[in-house]
Amino acid sequence: MNKKVLGTVIGAGVTYLMRNKSARDKLISTVRNFASSRQGSVQRPAAQPADRSGSSKI
Repeated sequence: MNKKVLGTVIGAGVTYLMRNKSARDKLISTVRNFASSRQGSVQRPAAQPADRSGSSKI
């Protein structure tokens, strides 16, 4: 899809959401719920102790 068509599609979607309050509210709610569910499911690796021996490993 070229940039011109993509810009037109995005513009039409934004215009639709600006004019349709219920669709806009539903989209915002869906994105908020998705983001909060992803935030709880992301597991961060345990912090590794820093190597402070002073030697460089090359």
